[in-house]
Amino acid sequence: MTKEKKEIPEIFEGVKYLDPKYEPAFRELFDDKVILTDFLNTILHLKEGGKIDNLEFKFESKTQFKIPERRSVTLDIFAHTEDNRFLDIEMQRAGHPFFIDRVFYYSAFLAIKGKQQYAKSADFKKLREEEQLKRRYELPETISIWICNFHPRENCTAYRDEWAIYSRADVENCNKNTPPLPVTEKIKYILLDLPNFVKYCNKLESREMRWLYLLANAGVEEDLPDMEDDILNQAMGRISVESASEDLLKTQEHSMIAQDEIICRLAEGKLQGIEEGRAEGRAEGRAEGRAEGLEDGMNMARTEAIVKALKRGKLTIEEIAEDNDTPVKRVLELQAELQANK
Repeated sequence: MTKEKKEIPEIFEGVKYLDPKYEPAFRELFDDKVILTDFLNTILHLKEGGKIDNLEFKFESKTQFKIPERRSVTLDIFAHTEDNRFLDIEMQRAGHPFFIDRVFYYSAFLAIKGKQQYAKSADFKKLREEEQLKRRYELPETISIWICNFHPRENCTAYRDEWAIYSRADVENCNKNTPPLPVTEKIKYILLDLPNFVKYCNKLESREMRWLYLLANAGVEEDLPDMEDDILNQAMGRISVESASEDLLKTQEHSMIAQDEIICRLAEGKLQGIEEGRAEGRAEGRAEGRAEGLEDGMNMARTEAIVKALKRGKLTIEEIAEDNDTPVKRVLELQAELQANK
């Protein structure tokens, strides 16, 4: 019996791999414990004896707290290691206002989530009551990793940056030979700038460079070089167009079209705001025009994303509202408009 040939969408013609900067391929790439562990050991620069041996992870981990009103975030990948490291891995295709604030916001949720799970762990419960009381404010290690397809910081040419909490006094009193140390090693932010990596990378000299090359170029170049490494080649195989299921190809195609539309709307909003601001001829007008144009573009993109999610019918009203940072009332209004136009 002849096997029916799989239909490859036109958007993937001429490329061998799916682009992991889009959610479906990103999830497919890292939905393997060995591959995800290798990526984390590489990006965290962990040495032998201190590497991650085992971890648990899940995608789109929803975290909610009441502070005092209910707030929530959805972490792209939430991972927890045996030695009580809590990690959030985020893939971001486009920057937006307050991006740096969002990094800290997500990390705060991650720290609280890690603290809660650590307090419930078997190791913590084995401690005597007095010891538990003494450690009531102890935080486990929390690490936020942001893979960005844009420049997280302007005028920064590095493709990797690490943020931590430092003492101003230590920074002011340090010299070149004795750089300051973070106040704590337990809270860490790692930002990976893929455009800078592409711009300044000449050779794949390290395992980290090979991983970043895969993330930056899969789905963009027609093919990728043999990484000469079993785990990395297995990772590439997971996002191969040839081996991908029809469902994965369709989901990836939809994600690419939807996200690119949002990015275009944001760009249009920025350009419109700049033009309107120039027309005002004053600094106040330029600033106001940029802000209004950006907001209009974001609102249009957000509305389109909500409408598409409603049409797909796979998410609840609350989930759509949360994913698009929109009040439930607005989602219900759009749902009513859709039903009225049927």
